[in-house]
Amino acid sequence: MAEDRFDVEGKTEEATPQPQVRAMLRTLLAERFQLTVHRESKTMSVYNLMVGKNGAKFKELKAGERAVPGPSKPGATGRMFASSVGGFADMLSTFPSIGKPVLDKTGLTGNYFIDIQSGPEDDVFTIVQDQGLRLESVNAPIEMLVVDRLEKPSSN
Repeated sequence: MAEDRFDVEGKTEEATPQPQVRAMLRTLLAERFQLTVHRESKTMSVYNLMVGKNGAKFKELKAGERAVPGPSKPGATGRMFASSVGGFADMLSTFPSIGKPVLDKTGLTGNYFIDIQSGPEDDVFTIVQDQGLRLESVNAPIEMLVVDRLEKPSSN
């Protein structure tokens, strides 16, 4: 199953609430792929994303305010935006150079305009510091989704 790909199409009513859509998707995957899963907690090495000594350097958005990206920095080959520090932590978790989950421990709960522009020479740890944040390596319990069973579907 690691190399197989499947297109799954489904339709809902336009106003279907997101939790109901997720429940419908779980049912579809269980019926079509015999998918069964369970959650478990596992202690593992993670990074805590924390506010640095001098505070965060990104702008908090006021109610109704929209983030407007500025011009690209010279030499920047990649750009990412986040509207919450939790979203930023999730993005950091996907960086190969990070290599482990990043947990938001900043206590910052507002909406922010976090505009990261980087080039091939930029280090993700320096990028984080430039935002007034820091990463601290710790061991912490992480909730994981464990696949118990998954089968190829029969042809339609």
